[in-house]
Amino acid sequence: RCEIARALATDPRLILLDEPFAGVDPIAVIDIQKIIRFLKERGIGVLI
Repeated sequence: RCEIARALATDPRLILLDEPFAGVDPIAVIDIQKIIRFLKERGIGVLI
């Protein structure tokens, strides 16, 4: 989550996430999925 926040600091139109679920517990995976959906709703492209 911290790295996603860091990437958003520059107000990008596209974010590249390399293995965002690797080594993450199941609850955090759900949180990351929610963040990705939120980014989509705001018009920010997400490439996984």
